[in-house]
Amino acid sequence: MSAVKIDPQEKYIWVATDKGWRKQVGFTANVNEIAVTLFARPRHLFSADLVVSLLESGIKLVEIPISVNEVMKSDTKEATLSLFIRNLQILSDELNPEMVQKIGNKEQSEYDGYKTKYGKRPLITIVDDEWIGEGGKAQ
Repeated sequence: MSAVKIDPQEKYIWVATDKGWRKQVGFTANVNEIAVTLFARPRHLFSADLVVSLLESGIKLVEIPISVNEVMKSDTKEATLSLFIRNLQILSDELNPEMVQKIGNKEQSEYDGYKTKYGKRPLITIVDDEWIGEGGKAQ
């Protein structure tokens, strides 16, 4: 059975690249008990890729192309989240329990090497938190 949950709170997430950790604005989600991060990366003028990475390691799991039509319809946060959920549901339907186990094992082994080279993944934080200083006042 497939299961998708997405946290609607925008966050600063971290993805693993060949040059180290890269900060993105995105979301956290759970797909068949796999913790992931996701963000939209523009590809062309009106198209994008939904980049899904493993939360703990930041290692990219999959890139899902988003068509011009889908991008144009996603003009609100709610519409964007709905688009992300639909795409994550397709991914979820393709992941069987054996694949989920393999992904977990591969993530740990790749993350160990990545940590050695670039350090642990920085903390994921809520986007709005950086604007609030001591005493709850904007900085």
